[in-house]
Amino acid sequence: MVKTCVVPGCDRENVFSSIGLGFYRIPAPRFASRRRAWCNAIFKGNGLAKAQQLSDVRVCGLHFQTGKPNSNPHNVDYIPNVFNSTTQQCSGPELDAIEGLLGLQSETVPVTSSKSREQELEEANESLNNEVRSLRCELKSAQDKLQKVTFNSNAIMNNNQQTKFYTGLPTFQLFIFIFDFIAPFVKKSQTSLTLLDEFFYFLVKLRLNLELNDIATRAGVSISTIHRIFYKWLDISSVKLLFLIKWPSRQALRSSLPNIFKNHFPHVSSIIDCTEIFIERPTNYKSRGQTFSNYKKNNTLKFLISITPRGSISFLSRAWGGRTTDQHIIRESGYLFKPEYGDQILADRGFINKEDFSVRGFDLHVPAFTKGRKQLPAKDLEESRSLASVRIEVERLIGLLKSKYQILKGPVPITMVKRPDDKNYATIDKILTVCAALINVMPTIVNTDKV
Repeated sequence: MVKTCVVPGCDRENVFSSIGLGFYRIPAPRFASRRRAWCNAIFKGNGLAKAQQLSDVRVCGLHFQTGKPNSNPHNVDYIPNVFNSTTQQCSGPELDAIEGLLGLQSETVPVTSSKSREQELEEANESLNNEVRSLRCELKSAQDKLQKVTFNSNAIMNNNQQTKFYTGLPTFQLFIFIFDFIAPFVKKSQTSLTLLDEFFYFLVKLRLNLELNDIATRAGVSISTIHRIFYKWLDISSVKLLFLIKWPSRQALRSSLPNIFKNHFPHVSSIIDCTEIFIERPTNYKSRGQTFSNYKKNNTLKFLISITPRGSISFLSRAWGGRTTDQHIIRESGYLFKPEYGDQILADRGFINKEDFSVRGFDLHVPAFTKGRKQLPAKDLEESRSLASVRIEVERLIGLLKSKYQILKGPVPITMVKRPDDKNYATIDKILTVCAALINVMPTIVNTDKV
């Protein structure tokens, strides 16, 4: 098939190839910058429009100094560069042939050689640089979007609202502070995850109680990897954060006593209560019986919690089966070794073993019982009201503990109650310790100015 050179004003056909004249295709669309440079050289001022219409067309070798194009951008024959010195107008059969190839309407195309080769090369180079800059901007934008949708520590970076939602901690700075305290004792897993990401996933599990399989899918790792990460951080955090649950000295208690306690309970050191966590039903009949709670009518674990008048957790017992009585936990948990002689302790009606407290010189205050009486004496009624107004703080803190770290809402899987490799502390005790310690670094819920 006869091919005509597409350069306006050139009527050479590929029949001359037999005498050594080559005909060369304009670069394909995938070589966009070079294609545009060729078109700008051939069709002065209208190269972009022509480039969109070109298909199977040729440029003869007479428009290159060496007789053929060169792929080196710094070579003079990188683009066609030999044209007539004056502007020519295409007409007659030549114009009809070009219009047939390009699909253009009948119009004349001026050819000019006003730009030097250096200018053309500079334009081609500038075009390439513009494309590189555009692609870099697109890449940066795509990377930023990817970071926003990726579920890792970047999701809370310098964002207190997101930090509070995913970890329970009020600020991102506090998140980093606790991480920096624990991280030196943690060995990094053989994964692409950073230690900061691992700590983030650990807190997400405590805070939102997502399934580990769900977290693994979001993180893009296997479920076994997330299992190892969670229990690794749990084991270390429960030891390193234990110091945050501390019984304060009597002097510290007296100097920081809120106004609401000063009138009726000036020597209070502890407000206590027992609370329960739902667990999955054990398959072992003995364990099922030990954990069945007559109060909750379900399988639960029970633990004793003590708070200071300012609302920080000062004592946390280990978890017991839901069938265990409050009195038994008081005696066996080690709590009775914490208060000092003469301290006032506030509790609810479930703690009826006053003898355990009085023999040690503690003053236990519980709401008065009617004991068959139609109504309470005025003195007992007033004391019960005063007691209820301050003892509610421990119930509020227990509610905060379970709402802030929803893993404690249950039901807790049996595998998270106690693992086969647990030695001194069960897994659930470690979870309770970490959650309570994190609550203690947050602002108090007690209104210290209330009278």
